[in-house]
Amino acid sequence: MAEDVAGEDTEEEVTMKHTPGPWTTNPRAILSRVFADGGLRGGDDIASVHGANDKANARLIAAAPELLEAVKAMQKACDEWAAEFTQKKRAMDWGVVNDAYLKASAAIAKATGK
Repeated sequence: MAEDVAGEDTEEEVTMKHTPGPWTTNPRAILSRVFADGGLRGGDDIASVHGANDKANARLIAAAPELLEAVKAMQKACDEWAAEFTQKKRAMDWGVVNDAYLKASAAIAKATGK
């Protein structure tokens, strides 16, 4: 079990209720849309994006599954790092790592709805 910021145990694996990645866009299309793996030929339509920055926003949305996995990996590395220092009874100066950990935890919570 991982430990959350407040020190309480949380489940390591959160049951995700979103369409699994990878998600893709078609940069040559007139309409900016995000599709699950398979695109127009069988994948789920994730989002239709409109506005001045529609292509850039569609790319960001399409990257969401990979970004979530990267942030979760960073969070796990921070957990392991903290455990190692705690076991060796070393003083920890979290500093920038702690800030990144808190941001990662908030992003995971936002992405997973928890």
